[in-house]
Amino acid sequence: MRLQGDKSGRKGHLSVATEASQLQSRMIETMEAAELEKQKYNNTRMETANADLAKSLAAVQWNLEVEDKQVAELRQQIAFIRVYS
Repeated sequence: MRLQGDKSGRKGHLSVATEASQLQSRMIETMEAAELEKQKYNNTRMETANADLAKSLAAVQWNLEVEDKQVAELRQQIAFIRVYS
């Protein structure tokens, strides 16, 4: 079988269609590799954001527990005052 548009390419005597196909394959591989790198970057950013969020939520939870204890103590003091007033 003979392809039309034969010409000398940088690797020897290749047809234009073959060179175009090879170029397309390389472009697809490059685009897929770039997409994988982008996904890795996004996953890393999400992991970092999730870790920061977890730390923030832990701090908020601790503060709420402290405030809850303070409210409980104040309620006990109010109840004590009512009983002995």
